[in-house]
Amino acid sequence: MNRFAVVAGVAVLAWSLSACGGSDSPDNRGSTASNTAGGSEPSDGTSTLIVDGEALEVTSAGGCHLNQQGQMMAAAKITGRNAAGEDVMLDFTRYRDDYPTPGDSIQFTIQGPDSVGWLMGTFDEGTVSMSDDVVAANDLEVSDSAGRIAVVSFEIAC
Repeated sequence: MNRFAVVAGVAVLAWSLSACGGSDSPDNRGSTASNTAGGSEPSDGTSTLIVDGEALEVTSAGGCHLNQQGQMMAAAKITGRNAAGEDVMLDFTRYRDDYPTPGDSIQFTIQGPDSVGWLMGTFDEGTVSMSDDVVAANDLEVSDSAGRIAVVSFEIAC
């Protein structure tokens, strides 16, 4: 069994398990049925990134800055590689209500010869769940000005 198949299998398992958690606390609620955050159960230290159903190889994760002061309340990042060998990066930021675009922001970048480029989504605060050691969300739709769309799910072990 090759390394990618093992990583993909573990990523899918971790993602499916993260979707089972959740509560009604303000930091763990979804904004709509299709954009519901995954649970923030204690992490086993494994980070996952799934884009349009493809479990990507995670190359680094973390960079978590939770409970920040100022306009930015929290941030986390995950990087990886898709099956085409293109580098990908997902940045999460939660902005305060008095910021021009408050709430949870996802920026997703693909860097490669056939790259989609930069996709973004802004969601109600709490769409992305946060705990002391995990930042996670399931099935969030991000898009660009050309109308290209991707659906991302992730769990970032902090």
